[in-house]
Amino acid sequence: SLGEDRPRVLLVKGDFIIVYLDSEGLVFKNITSGKTNTVKDLQKRTKYGLTYTPALDSYFLFGGTDEMDIFSNDLWHIKNGLATKIVNEEAPSPRASCRLLPTAKGFILYGGVETGGNLSNEMWRYEEGQWEQME
Repeated sequence: SLGEDRPRVLLVKGDFIIVYLDSEGLVFKNITSGKTNTVKDLQKRTKYGLTYTPALDSYFLFGGTDEMDIFSNDLWHIKNGLATKIVNEEAPSPRASCRLLPTAKGFILYGGVETGGNLSNEMWRYEEGQWEQME
């Protein structure tokens, strides 16, 4: 269920940000300042990949599972509390529990659990609006 998803902690501009899901949406709480920002225009999900890319001053969220445990390969750009879905036909397969690591122009996606429970060891790069599978 959605309540079982664990909070994530990200280092953003020298501050620790806790990201968690509540009934209002995806919450970003700055531990240093106490400021909270809730993203409400994003479909609720768990087991998503999330990173902050300093060069773009943006968060990226990929995949996860919805309330019906259906796997997703949605990509969302989150900035200033607004989530924008990025549509790209070349996206990785739907998956949950993948890892996202920031790069200078985007992020790298690694692994995850695909529909049916198969573990993936794929690595993908997302930069400048394009997905590229890495060897």
